[in-house]
Amino acid sequence: QGAKDAIEDTVKALKVKSLTIHVELMHTKNGWKIIELGPRIGGYRHDMYLRAYGINHIVNDVLNRAGE
Repeated sequence: QGAKDAIEDTVKALKVKSLTIHVELMHTKNGWKIIELGPRIGGYRHDMYLRAYGINHIVNDVLNRAGE
């Protein structure tokens, strides 16, 4: 239940809606901690990367596949 609560609190804080996410957690002596929360295919993945990191994910994906 603690892990679920930590995820729900983080999702609410980031205002994530209509998006599949991947969450990595760590259990510590002080409870569950979020290590990473990342968007997955679908939803507004490109917007999340742009807002969080300033990366145009669509262009970045094309350049990566082109060997750039």
